[in-house]
Amino acid sequence: ATLISLGMVAENIRIAATDYGLETNLHVPPNPAIEWTQLTFSKTSPPLDSLADVLWERNTNRRPYIKRDIPSYSLEAMTAAVKGRGGKLFWKTDREAISALAEMAYWADRARVVIRDCHETLYDAFRNNAKEARQKGDGFSYGNVLASPDQRLFLKLTRPWPVMRFANRIGLGDV
Repeated sequence: ATLISLGMVAENIRIAATDYGLETNLHVPPNPAIEWTQLTFSKTSPPLDSLADVLWERNTNRRPYIKRDIPSYSLEAMTAAVKGRGGKLFWKTDREAISALAEMAYWADRARVVIRDCHETLYDAFRNNAKEARQKGDGFSYGNVLASPDQRLFLKLTRPWPVMRFANRIGLGDV
């Protein structure tokens, strides 16, 4: 899931760059799990990506889901759509691989509450609402992560690192 998240970040950067007249060159090494992926930019004035206008409206799907396999025709359609945009999409469909990805996602999520740099980087990007995120152009709203009112309150209260560190000490970071 961490690699998926990083891939989405790279894609969002590529889309946003077109709004600034920049073309993004992406170099993905043979083993992106242990090597750095590189993004470089060139001023070539590429056409504005069709998703640039709605990039800041995107929401992350963190809703409960039905635990059944995604139909193969859906996987094929999504793979074709990504390929049509010049990308590659790899699916993990066996339960063991899905469990391994879930474990990685858990630890990536834990990093935001136990590692100060991760915590501060994430929290610096939060904006109160979509309007503020669009105006500032450098973050996303709590709505993007589908935070409920109580989760939003927790996120706002634990924004300062000393508060988060204290919450971790008393076990609230595990909630």
